[in-house]
Amino acid sequence: MTDRGGALVAGSNSGSGMQPSTLVARADEVIAELVAAYDAVVAAEQASALQENVGRLRCMYGWWAWINRSSKLLLAAAAAGLEHEAAPNVRSILEHTLALLWVCDEGNTALDAIEAAWKVRQGELYDELIAAGWPVPDDVTRADTVEHPRMRTILKIHRLFVAYDAHYLYIPYRMLSTHVHPSAKGATGYLTDDGLSAQPTRPGNDRVLVALCLMWAAEAMNTVFAGDQLSAAISRVEEILETRVERPQPSKT
Repeated sequence: MTDRGGALVAGSNSGSGMQPSTLVARADEVIAELVAAYDAVVAAEQASALQENVGRLRCMYGWWAWINRSSKLLLAAAAAGLEHEAAPNVRSILEHTLALLWVCDEGNTALDAIEAAWKVRQGELYDELIAAGWPVPDDVTRADTVEHPRMRTILKIHRLFVAYDAHYLYIPYRMLSTHVHPSAKGATGYLTDDGLSAQPTRPGNDRVLVALCLMWAAEAMNTVFAGDQLSAAISRVEEILETRVERPQPSKT
């Protein structure tokens, strides 16, 4: 059985073929499995790539580490009853996952676009530091910028979701954004019909989305590593979920 991911993402909030509590419990198993696989690769110092994949790995590895370590942070927050407050963390995991897939699929095109976008952001920060009268750190410079036709894909996150025809993922991204940024919706997060609440009223089911992101990131990393390092963990995850969840693919339109 294969799922594209949309049903599981929606199921974490509205019901799918699995009870939400069961789905969240399995998501926790998936997160534990894949974070352990990440730890094993790091501990064994096996994060190497074939020569043709070195450029992609240098970018993807850092984001993969961020995704996994941020997932650990989410589990710690959930255990402390603070999953709602970890919404910025979940949103970042989703954004980094899509960017990682983009680099995996587009290779040098994506890497060149990311570098061009970084120079633009660095130049903006440099100008803001000068205008504010702040000392400029040595690693912040104003380099000559070169417009890259694809750099807006990374500068404007919505374009990355469009590039992957991943509207079913943009919905939770937008929903999380209402709690990441000050908003009218975010202000209601601690309100009930009876008044004020000490606990958040939003269901804490974000771990399903994080589990999918971890799995897709692992699949992408497995294609650039030298050696078959993550296949066993990916297979165990499919057994836990009782389905194979296809990762987002570049849009053909």
